[in-house]
Amino acid sequence: MVDDRADLTNAIGLNSTIFNAGRAIGPAIAGAAVATTGEGGAFLINGLTFLAVIGALLMMRLPPKPRPAASDNVAAHMKEGLRYVLSNQQVLVLMSMVAVSAFLSMPYSTLLPVFAKNILNESARPILYAICGGPGALISCQSPDALTYGLLMAATGLGAVMGALFVASLPAGARRGRWLMLGNLLFPTTLIAMAFSRSFVLTCLLLLGAGVSFVAQNALANTLIQITVSDQFRGRVMSVYSLSFQGMMRLGGMQAGFLGDLLGAPLSVGLGAAVCLLYGVVVAWRYPQVRDMR
Repeated sequence: MVDDRADLTNAIGLNSTIFNAGRAIGPAIAGAAVATTGEGGAFLINGLTFLAVIGALLMMRLPPKPRPAASDNVAAHMKEGLRYVLSNQQVLVLMSMVAVSAFLSMPYSTLLPVFAKNILNESARPILYAICGGPGALISCQSPDALTYGLLMAATGLGAVMGALFVASLPAGARRGRWLMLGNLLFPTTLIAMAFSRSFVLTCLLLLGAGVSFVAQNALANTLIQITVSDQFRGRVMSVYSLSFQGMMRLGGMQAGFLGDLLGAPLSVGLGAAVCLLYGVVVAWRYPQVRDMR
């Protein structure tokens, strides 16, 4: 809904900031709620927050627009969108980067509870003791382990907010392609390091970096695709983009769960991220025209 394409980077970055602010604050609140009141209290708080969303939707007043003629050939439109993506090398490469990352790297979040409970639990105990176990505890915890996972997710969300603010602050003439490639390489690199980490604090810092690089990668890919695609096909191409990102992320969660059960969570995350990093290096070397996009 942005009239000027020059504002797309800032608009997408600000939208990511709002979305990821919830990822930073929500898990921490949820972890504290589960730790103090149990799962029921966390779900109750989550449900009540939807009242604000419903109220905001009811308050919206959009200007009247002519109703477009209904299309009776959705399959043809989908085919045209796919044909456009396949015929445009830059768009295809950008979309493939997002899809590979969503399938191989993003599913680390599926296995993050395993890291919180089995791998980082011991190193997190001093922090948990200070927050909800010691004499000067901030809260009273029924399930302290839930706070470990909440803090890990909060670190990711905070990094995502930082990455979104960075993208939103980029000037019109910024070399978005180079920043995209950097994020595409940094995201799996931080996950490989996380797979070897056994320190709760170090893992939080690595997840902070993962959040920054993940949003930089996806927000900039989103921006560059919308800038490149003609207005006639933008809606259909972005539908393909959303389908590839969301679909591959769900399939990636399945493969991460399977490999995690077979090889263990650290090796599953590390292997997926290593293959993703290799693909990122190939793309950065093979397609300089994508790297030089603005």
